[in-house]
Amino acid sequence: MTAPERIYNWLDSQLSIARHYGAIDYKGHRYIVAWGEPGQPLVRPDVLAREAKEARDAKRKAEAEQPAVQGNALDQGVREELSIGKAINRAARDLPEGWEIRIDLERHAGVVFLIDPDGNETMSENGELFSDQINAAIDAARAAKEGDQHG
Repeated sequence: MTAPERIYNWLDSQLSIARHYGAIDYKGHRYIVAWGEPGQPLVRPDVLAREAKEARDAKRKAEAEQPAVQGNALDQGVREELSIGKAINRAARDLPEGWEIRIDLERHAGVVFLIDPDGNETMSENGELFSDQINAAIDAARAAKEGDQHG
């Protein structure tokens, strides 16, 4: 039997423990809570990576079908690489103590995860660019840290 890509209605089951950890292993497969999706399903990381790749491919195809300004695609790629470097440097500088960012990469796809001091991980879904996802994860960690200090 193939493992389901998404598990819905898990909050009222034994799988609800995942809400405390951000993920769970179920029947030999890892599932991550997709907080940003309607119904907040548990989703396999390989599915998230595949869907991110498909979205990027669709965007690239749409951009390729539109007339490009000379040098725009190259300049945009270089700008994104520089932005990723700046985001990584920002993470090293501004990430609160005990928080981590993990980037899982494979050919044509990648996912950014934010890991809190308790080891709970969530996928950063803000933005299509890696630099946006890294910066969103940093902002989420800092907001959570500030909330803990004021709460």
